[in-house]
Amino acid sequence: MAQIAFEGRLTADPQIKYGNDGKPRASFTVAENFRQLNRDTQQWEDSGVTFHNVTLFGRHAENPALVKGAVVTIAGTQKSRAYEKDGEKRNWTETTANSFGVVPIQQAQSSPRPSPQGEQWNNAQQYGSGTGGGAQWPTAAQPGSGYQPAPQQQGFPTDPPF
Repeated sequence: MAQIAFEGRLTADPQIKYGNDGKPRASFTVAENFRQLNRDTQQWEDSGVTFHNVTLFGRHAENPALVKGAVVTIAGTQKSRAYEKDGEKRNWTETTANSFGVVPIQQAQSSPRPSPQGEQWNNAQQYGSGTGGGAQWPTAAQPGSGYQPAPQQQGFPTDPPF
């Protein structure tokens, strides 16, 4: 059996069934989207979708975060089955998840953003983006601040270290 790992969105809520031993089994489909850069327009474009049929066993099958639209990362074993329908040969692949993770959805659009003055990391609004305006890049430490710059070497020694 082939090992596979992928990330995508659940296309529907999982179907949960229970075996004779009472253990849950969740079956769901994950859509993995592919994108590529169009060199002419310099825009990212969709270049296809692969649908993965996934089965998850045990206590993880009842995870409440597994809902339609959730982004998941799946790692497991994949097997293919060939069958015939209406005289046409078809293939079916199924992944048995050995491990999975639910990717948290960022609430960037609905949560308030901190002001640029409160941020200490590279921020185009804080340090300017090369178009003028904005604050200046941080300057060197002022005298008396306790900051000591590292000593500068003047080239390389001529003798090898060995």
